[in-house]
Amino acid sequence: MPPSSTAFSAAATPKIVAARETSPAPLIVDGEHFICASCLPWLHFTSMTHAEYAVGAAVPALTWGKLQNGVIPVAGRFNHAFVDGLHASRFYALVEEGFNDPERLWLPLTETAPSLLPPAAKER
Repeated sequence: MPPSSTAFSAAATPKIVAARETSPAPLIVDGEHFICASCLPWLHFTSMTHAEYAVGAAVPALTWGKLQNGVIPVAGRFNHAFVDGLHASRFYALVEEGFNDPERLWLPLTETAPSLLPPAAKER
């Protein structure tokens, strides 16, 4: 069963509090499935440039903005040493699918996009 928004909020709240009390650089986390994200729901934008940090510069960064006329802007920064344009376009296709079917966002990638997972993650 997918996690509820209540469970997500309970898990995210301590991390949000910790982020407010630490440096703005991305936190170092264990595991390969980590991404920095920003939400600017009060701002509609057509372009976004993310800051580079010395630590974690290879970590993908996302920003999404205000829903306007049925469109939500989503900007991403991907390091080409790790992510090819094909992979970025597949990612954006999944984002679009997620916005079209929000319940899908709570499902694990093993169900929604197993082709994006590395072989070791598929075996778990």
